[in-house]
Amino acid sequence: VQDGALMSVDLPSNKAIEVTDETDKIEGTLDADESYSRIFYVVDGELVYRPVGKKNSEETRIAKDVTRFKITADGKKVFYIKSGDLFVSNLKEGTKIAKDVSEFYIAPNGKTVVYGVRGDDDYTLYRKTGSNLEKADAKKIATGTIDVEWFDEDLNTIIFSSEDTLYSQTGTKDKVKIASDADIGGRV
Repeated sequence: VQDGALMSVDLPSNKAIEVTDETDKIEGTLDADESYSRIFYVVDGELVYRPVGKKNSEETRIAKDVTRFKITADGKKVFYIKSGDLFVSNLKEGTKIAKDVSEFYIAPNGKTVVYGVRGDDDYTLYRKTGSNLEKADAKKIATGTIDVEWFDEDLNTIIFSSEDTLYSQTGTKDKVKIASDADIGGRV
């Protein structure tokens, strides 16, 4: 941010390029794809993206009423929570993949999502895997008082705690108890 504007640097020429001058309207975090060709952010509750390095480029609107989002490494898909539901978008249209979601994690390639659904008295953690997540079956990982402690990059293995017990769950296998009476210090 320079003089109230979000800036990008064109590396070959080493020149600063203004991305937007509306930084006061950006809510939460900014995120960019791995090649830094697009930047994503929320403005007035609306998830948008714009090309990086192009002066006066227009924002492309993805969805309204967005509270949280994550993008794939290549920036070709964005996952977001809208009105409590989890959506995935190919940057043109969004498709609901789960309801009543409070948190989620995505694999860099966008083919796996782990998400939590909060009920009245409990919390359930699910995983969906595949190229078409809206049609993929959700695999229940666990229900109860759950904290995600660690996961590998592709979300195949997840370590989580429930009460004072530590569990591991990999792929489609059942969860495995790692330790009881565990004193869990950190969180993801």
